[in-house]
Amino acid sequence: MDDRILTILIIEDDIAACTELSRYIEKLDTVKLLGITSDTNTGIKMVQSLLPDVVILDIELNHGTGNGLSFLMNLNELDLSTRPYILVTTNNSSNITFESAHNLGADFIMAKYKSDYSAQYVIEFLRMIQHTILNYNHPIMKNLPDENLQKENRQL
Repeated sequence: MDDRILTILIIEDDIAACTELSRYIEKLDTVKLLGITSDTNTGIKMVQSLLPDVVILDIELNHGTGNGLSFLMNLNELDLSTRPYILVTTNNSSNITFESAHNLGADFIMAKYKSDYSAQYVIEFLRMIQHTILNYNHPIMKNLPDENLQKENRQL
């Protein structure tokens, strides 16, 4: 088993959700919270300086600045040696948004509207795959073409 601690950055605008996540993380010795922000530009800077293993990313930042998709686009432009695992959390149920997030590099999407969604569920999911996250060299997603946009342009 891997003894390394899983480091997490949260980009979320819901204060209650941030509080629940941070309180649950505080109880654990295998996970460490590096920071919380509701601003995607700050999130990019924090990824660069803190190099988290995981980013828990809300797609809609209604009370913050930016949105999860723009964060993913900006993350793709960074010159990082490894990419953090991106766990998207969202109340959005649009398949187009889900596919766009995956195309931009989101590793997994959790729907907040599901009955079993909770801070504990999110963190326990990450702990379940912790060894793989810590030992997998996430590919850098620089300058990926948006296949859907290309398809749409061809159909016009």
